Amino acid sequence: MSKVGVASLQMMCEAGCEVVMAPKMGPLPAKELEAALPGFDAILASVDQFKHEVLLSPNAKKLKLISRWGVGYDSVDIPTATAQGIVVAYVPGLLNNAVADYAFSLLCSIARRVHSGHLLMTQGVWKQEWGHDIFGKTLGIVG
Repeated sequence: MSKVGVASLQMMCEAGCEVVMAPKMGPLPAKELEAALPGFDAILASVDQFKHEVLLSPNAKKLKLISRWGVGYDSVDIPTATAQGIVVAYVPGLLNNAVADYAFSLLCSIARRVHSGHLLMTQGVWKQEWGHDIFGKTLGIVG
């Protein structure tokens, strides 16, 4: 089990919040998302699409907070949420280390041509694909 969010979950429980875990991971289609909303004051969401129709549905009338646990909040219709009095938040920096690990892993796999080796192996072909040495190289990141 991932440790991300465990401390926050514990804090909410200790503060007397009733925490309900989603029966399945999102993103949920609009109809399923809308059906899951009744009775909730706050939602900790992935990339579920909180669009105009969902936020205006009777099922969202009690909703006061939508907090995205990832990067950004572009999956939430901010003007509609604001008009409904729903605060929208996100957790900047939450996945910085994971994204950096993944980006570096991709750089290493490209340099070593892991993708080519994988493709050949799935086709039943054995051919050595060494790629390029990374050791001693300097990496520059622009952007």
